[in-house]
Amino acid sequence: MNELYGPLQMLRATNNRLRKSLPEMEPEPDQKTRWRLVKHIQDAKTDPSQKFIVDAIISINVETEKLLTNKAGLLEAERLPPSFATFMQHSRLLRLAWETEKVDAGDVPFPIEIDADIQRDVDSIRSALGVARTHMLR
Repeated sequence: MNELYGPLQMLRATNNRLRKSLPEMEPEPDQKTRWRLVKHIQDAKTDPSQKFIVDAIISINVETEKLLTNKAGLLEAERLPPSFATFMQHSRLLRLAWETEKVDAGDVPFPIEIDADIQRDVDSIRSALGVARTHMLR
């Protein structure tokens, strides 16, 4: 827990809070998809406070990537959850889009189910250890 899932929960909670601190933007024109940062790179780069937040989000994503890569042997699931692999791809493509300002760097939406997958694994580990779920990071 302390080597993988605890840090994953903290990083994801921090990233979620940072993401929520970005100004509310209009949803995509078709109204069927959620607002996506990768579609607003240039807007975010022109506002110093947004740029600071996005830099922090990307930094946390890199830290999360390293954690998932270096501690993959500690994963609770027998197979890598698809959300983890999608996160890795999304994180790298977002970083590429941020660095090059090319929105077409790749269109892989953030896997919103990653937090639920992390929590599922945490619950499984706690259950196996007989530890009650005392709190959630959100």
